[in-house]
Amino acid sequence: MPVTITSGGQFPVELTSFTARYQDKISKLNWVTESEKDSKGFNIERSINGSDFENIGFVASSGNSYIRKNYNFNDTKVNDLKSKIVYYRLNQIDFNNDSELSEIVSVQIPFEEEIKVYPNPTSDKLIIEIGESVPDFFNISIYDISGRLIIDYDAEKRNFSKLDIDIKDITTGIYFIKLKANEQIIFADKIIKK
Repeated sequence: MPVTITSGGQFPVELTSFTARYQDKISKLNWVTESEKDSKGFNIERSINGSDFENIGFVASSGNSYIRKNYNFNDTKVNDLKSKIVYYRLNQIDFNNDSELSEIVSVQIPFEEEIKVYPNPTSDKLIIEIGESVPDFFNISIYDISGRLIIDYDAEKRNFSKLDIDIKDITTGIYFIKLKANEQIIFADKIIKK
């Protein structure tokens, strides 16, 4: 359903799409207009709570157009916020400096960005580093290649930011590690035991 951003009350910018997705540690914003009249451009605004927004960039628009235009903006500093959900909106500005806000879109930052498991391959232990936004209680499971549970450990983050798991007694081979919190897998990876 198209969203019309009315600029100055009579010259609309027809915004038909505004999306955000998180990929490769970047929030990628894309939007499409079907028509523009006297449009200077778009301020890109960001928030970690959905109500207090800050301006993080500007993308110039075509000004006047009656054909579809595609725009994009990459937020390369999204990981600096230490927030699991980040909100975005567009503030469309006219040449006479009137402005209108778009709908709000959001991205979820995966917990994988805050969990590191190393060394891999390893012969005796795995070190798990946990970032601050990972839930306080989580489960660590290690499975062999046939799906058999080898290690099952309930952890409480308050007690550490790094955890060593002794794996020297398990057989050489390929294993899978999963971290689960609130009934959701927050990290999964393959590990190689030498």
